[in-house]
Amino acid sequence: MSVMTFMTLGQAPAWMDPATRMSQWPDDQYLSVMVSETVGKKDNQTQIQTQMYQLVKSQLSDAILVSINAETHLNISVKNAETDQLWEQRSRSASDVELVGLKQESYYDKRQKSLFVFGYVSIEELSNYHRAIIQKNINEIMEGQEQVVRVQSKSQRIEWLSQTQSALSAIEKSVQVLTALSQPHGADLSFLRQVARDSQKELNDLFHSGRVSLEDIKTRLATELLMKLPNGTVEPARLESMYYSQTTVGSEFSSSLFAQLGEVLGDDPRITLSTTGKARIVGVYSMTEEEVMFQAAVINGREAVLSSSSFSVGTSVIDRQGLKLLPTHFEFISKLPEMVVEAPAEFHVKPNEFVSRPIMVRCVLGGRSVSNMPFRVRLDHNGKSKYYGVLSSDDGVAAFYLTTDMVSPGADYRLDFSLDLARYLSVSEDTPLLSAIRNQDGLSEGHTELTVLSPTIFVRSSEEGIEEPLRIKVIEPALKSGLAQLRYAFVEERVSSDYELVVEAFARKGQTGDIATLAYVDATVSLIDLDTQKEIYKNSFYDIKGIGANFDDAQAKAFQKAKSQIVDDLTYELEYNR
Repeated sequence: MSVMTFMTLGQAPAWMDPATRMSQWPDDQYLSVMVSETVGKKDNQTQIQTQMYQLVKSQLSDAILVSINAETHLNISVKNAETDQLWEQRSRSASDVELVGLKQESYYDKRQKSLFVFGYVSIEELSNYHRAIIQKNINEIMEGQEQVVRVQSKSQRIEWLSQTQSALSAIEKSVQVLTALSQPHGADLSFLRQVARDSQKELNDLFHSGRVSLEDIKTRLATELLMKLPNGTVEPARLESMYYSQTTVGSEFSSSLFAQLGEVLGDDPRITLSTTGKARIVGVYSMTEEEVMFQAAVINGREAVLSSSSFSVGTSVIDRQGLKLLPTHFEFISKLPEMVVEAPAEFHVKPNEFVSRPIMVRCVLGGRSVSNMPFRVRLDHNGKSKYYGVLSSDDGVAAFYLTTDMVSPGADYRLDFSLDLARYLSVSEDTPLLSAIRNQDGLSEGHTELTVLSPTIFVRSSEEGIEEPLRIKVIEPALKSGLAQLRYAFVEERVSSDYELVVEAFARKGQTGDIATLAYVDATVSLIDLDTQKEIYKNSFYDIKGIGANFDDAQAKAFQKAKSQIVDDLTYELEYNR
């Protein structure tokens, strides 16, 4: 508790005189400090005064060797079978020395345009306060030793044993203050520390033998968090989640544990749970074959740790009550080196086979295909890469379908199939855990050399002139040239072809005159998929006019115009509309 007095006008207070300060507030009876600050016309005097009050408290705290800005460093390293787990939180302590009986007075000197703040606290009053804290916590430790022997409930034993550690911490803090003030504290620290060590050992034994329930873990987390939480109301806090180390995913067990922990913390009058709170209640856990490390903390809006709890539990003694302890699929992390990605070494396919012949990929573990495994697919061609994804089915096989947007006929590609671990483990690509896994040797990949064969066409064409068939065809070679640019190939036998192209064109006479002669060409073109026997293209062209000196000349020009129209229409249809 502190008292503040404001004086802005009239005679300067007695404490402005150094000699008076020394006589009325001698150093052997008081801790005192005076600070000053020039206040300009545009300065906010109220804001400056508030800052000066805080400065006075800080300097008085420093005077007893406890800085209000003391840094708390939590560094817990857990050795994992595959990776080193590190949970580290740096923060500034939110709890400064309780300066009981602190009094502060201020004075504004108009001539000097300066604000002065004087603060002082009685050493006797402060010492009595901390001796009372020491005695109170000694009593709690001794009572706890008696209760641990008496109570039958495991949860109650956990509470009493956990409180011993917090009580010793409070005693040591008060001893530090009294020592800095050169005041006696009367505590037998050697004895109390031995009691705390014995309690800690018993507490650890409880969590590494027998059966440890979710309720036991929750009880210890809640007890330690609340015991270490500073006095006074905490700003509204939002309950976040208990995630697996280095990820943002939890498990059925951690989710249930954290929800129940939130209920206990929310019942404490110092904590108000709110989904929009600036303070946070967070948790993290990590797991090895030997033990599971559980950690939780209450963090204020300035990211300072108000209280924290951290302890390990034997992995084999946890009663999981049917709840999964690891996040989904995390049990496979240790088995990743044993997983083998299988894909065909070579694959030859035609565009018309893209639907009927996908590339089959699977992940094999212990001779069995893993179902619902996502794969990351990299398609390389001429130094450029495209990325795709595919998921294995319930039978463990993934079907990767090619499309005309991915590949072109007549080209070679390389496909690399790898496990999409980010998707499988539901973690982000940049999570440290994923980076650590990928840095391991022995993670399997599948590789396929892909050749996209050109589709083949058998051409059957008829090009009839006005009086006889054309000796040199016009439309057929133009169509072959245009389709070759689309990477189609041509065969001489219909039985070995993918498609049949049928062209029927004939010329007919038009009008004759003194100046010119007209001829017309009519044509029908169709493209048949011989696998399905479906007509995938058909169009008719009528009255394509040619003008010449005679019918032969006019017919030749009509065929040239027909050639251009037919080639343009068919190639456009195949390239853009199929």
